[in-house]
Amino acid sequence: RREARRREHELELARRSSVLKEALPRPVAVDAAALLRGAAGGDDVEGAVYTELVGMVARDARDFPVVAKDNHSGLGLSLVTAAAEDGGDKKSKKKKKAKKAGKRAALEAAASLVPYEELGDEELEAARAAVAQAVAELPNPNPKRFAEAWLRQTAALVETPDGYREREGLSEGELLHVLGLHHAAAAGTLAKKIAKADKVEAKLSVHLGGYMKKAEAHAAAFQELQAKLDATRLELHSCRVLAAQEAKALPQRLGDAQAALDSVSQREMDLQRAYQALETYRGQVYAVLQQGAAPKGAANGSDGTNGAVAADA
Repeated sequence: RREARRREHELELARRSSVLKEALPRPVAVDAAALLRGAAGGDDVEGAVYTELVGMVARDARDFPVVAKDNHSGLGLSLVTAAAEDGGDKKSKKKKKAKKAGKRAALEAAASLVPYEELGDEELEAARAAVAQAVAELPNPNPKRFAEAWLRQTAALVETPDGYREREGLSEGELLHVLGLHHAAAAGTLAKKIAKADKVEAKLSVHLGGYMKKAEAHAAAFQELQAKLDATRLELHSCRVLAAQEAKALPQRLGDAQAALDSVSQREMDLQRAYQALETYRGQVYAVLQQGAAPKGAANGSDGTNGAVAADA
């Protein structure tokens, strides 16, 4: 039984329109009566297509109600819905149930305005194949011309509490009133979304406050480490520049040191020779002094010099 229900659910999902399958934006409120009044006055073919389109939109809204928070149709709030939601922020369960039942009844009434014939799966597939073939036979549309035609078509319509009406059919006062309703609806939706965002931000600050403080502390520590790293890199660059300059000047400095060493060595050798000569002279002087300390007769010398060597000394 569960498998049968699953298959039936899959078939039901497969029978949905392309708008539902692709989760395209849909109107929150559907006023089928006003839309059908807008179809009046055209030719039979366009009227039939428009009527079928209104019926499909109404049935999709009844069978698969639009959830405003999941919808992507701009503000997700029509004038009818905005007017209905202006009274009170928090309502009781009974009022909410009554409101939900009223919406359901309105959707049922809108869907019942257009006759609907249930098609089998084979007929539905044949219709899809026929539409695909017809589309394939059409020439490729010019995107720019299509966009211009779409703007011209949609610019002529204005959403009013009574449905979509031609802009030219409204007086200046009516147009200003409708635009004011649009502005009020947009402002109300924006205020609700801002309040919701503030609540989400408050919850996030409660749940993530500790992590945010840790993140700030880590960010400060990272900035401090980054500053130290930059200073270290600067010092490293300076040392590398000095090392390169020293390596470049090293041969010249070695040559100068070698020249200074040779000069000192030569001076030392000269001093050693002078010292050796002084030592020799000192020995001679010492010898003369030793001779001067001899007896007087010996001091006059046997050769008659009368101590000339001592006098020389």
